[in-house]
Amino acid sequence: YVTKMLRVFGVVQGNEQVGFSDGAGEGGASKEDTIGPFVDAFVDFRETIRNAVKSKAAPGEVMQHCDDVRDTKLAALGIRVEDGAGSSVWKMDDPEVIRKEVEEKRQKAAEAAAKKIKAKLDKLNTDLTKAQTSKIPPAEFFKTGANAEKWGSYDDKGMPATTKQGEPLSKSQQKSAAKELKNHQKAHDKLVSAAGEQGIEAYLASLQQQIDELQANMDA
Repeated sequence: YVTKMLRVFGVVQGNEQVGFSDGAGEGGASKEDTIGPFVDAFVDFRETIRNAVKSKAAPGEVMQHCDDVRDTKLAALGIRVEDGAGSSVWKMDDPEVIRKEVEEKRQKAAEAAAKKIKAKLDKLNTDLTKAQTSKIPPAEFFKTGANAEKWGSYDDKGMPATTKQGEPLSKSQQKSAAKELKNHQKAHDKLVSAAGEQGIEAYLASLQQQIDELQANMDA
């Protein structure tokens, strides 16, 4: 089988079913010089796969090794391997052409990965900002931040009772405040549920840690 495959690559000359012909390779090169790079690539790949299997590597890691040998060792030998829906096919090509295509492919993959990381980072930042507001206890909602500047007094549930000028709230103000507090209560309950047993502060810290790690990856 190995002889057949090397003959397909143009490495083996003659019609022997097993082994190599007695003649030197093209250009007078020795057998070792001719087949050496191909055998080295195969042996290195075999050793990599053996080690991966022995260490019970995940399927994704094994597939990555397959992609690596395709994009490095075989590409350098001028062998283009194209993956299809069924089996892979190969053809001979200029190593430099293959190298450039592989580099372009990697660049696009890197850009796509960076875009994905940025989208996740943006979402985490948005989630953290919302959570910083949602963590406020409902009874303290109107007494905190910008809300504290609007009202003068509150009832026992934390609802505003008078404006900053000491005037009772109008019906529309009462309705608006009640709706605002209801929405905040929902957001607060959702945050408490998401935080679970670890608590809100630990949950917020975990969000910040994820943000820091993703930002470090983007800056690397």
